[in-house]
Amino acid sequence: MSKKDRANIDYKPFIYILGLLVNGDVTYKATLEDVKRISKKPETHRVLSCLVSNAVTYSKAVRELVTLGGTEAVAPLYRAVYEILLDVKQIVEDGDPEENSLKFLTNSAFEIKDSHEDLNTEEFYFEHLEKADALLKRIKEKYPHIYFQIESQRNKRIFNWSSKSRKQVEKDLFGSTTSLSPYKMMSWEAHSVTSPLLNYKFIDEEDITRIEFGSDDPFLTHGGPLCFLVTCILIEIFGAYESAFGHNPWCQEEISDIRATVSKIRHKACFYHKEKST
Repeated sequence: MSKKDRANIDYKPFIYILGLLVNGDVTYKATLEDVKRISKKPETHRVLSCLVSNAVTYSKAVRELVTLGGTEAVAPLYRAVYEILLDVKQIVEDGDPEENSLKFLTNSAFEIKDSHEDLNTEEFYFEHLEKADALLKRIKEKYPHIYFQIESQRNKRIFNWSSKSRKQVEKDLFGSTTSLSPYKMMSWEAHSVTSPLLNYKFIDEEDITRIEFGSDDPFLTHGGPLCFLVTCILIEIFGAYESAFGHNPWCQEEISDIRATVSKIRHKACFYHKEKST
């Protein structure tokens, strides 16, 4: 399907659909079986629950910006939600989720300690530093191989917990990176890499010349397509969590219907990642 045909799909309902997703009941009433599953993977639950919460918060902000007409400001949030998808799917699907979660936490603790040393100021949040120190002490005692692996990576200036680049993670999870990789495209927007080239134009009107700023890409300027993309990502994040714990992290009765709608539109648009080949 061409870019023009894809843009002709009616995405407006996804402004409402994303609202259903992000405004669900945040309190999950766990069954005894749920508690048993969680107790077997406590670090996984800690990391994934926080990442899901962040993804929902960012997605709420996306919808707010869209409804306020600030669609071109969405790119950094969209990229952040997509980064969470990569982390969540990698934790769940690439190796042991519990060990991956411990690596994620260890890397987070080192990040806090390194930031404190770089800032070299007493104004840093010391409660954060205390949490980081306590976690690193526990990891070093119980899981020394993880502690020294993450420490070694960071000494080599490899700051992702998995030691992989985002491009490599995309390739591992989805079979290959695609020309429609949200990470690459949204990085352009988030860092204004292509803005001076693509978002600046002269408009001649009779004897007046205007300078116009802003993108004419419908997926960056129209609220419906943006909400559709974020909805797709959020559904995948929920699905990865559900595969780890057997229940959805967000309690909306509409989740099955939303999944079916998203799947139908994605298939029609031939958009987003293809299924990973086996």
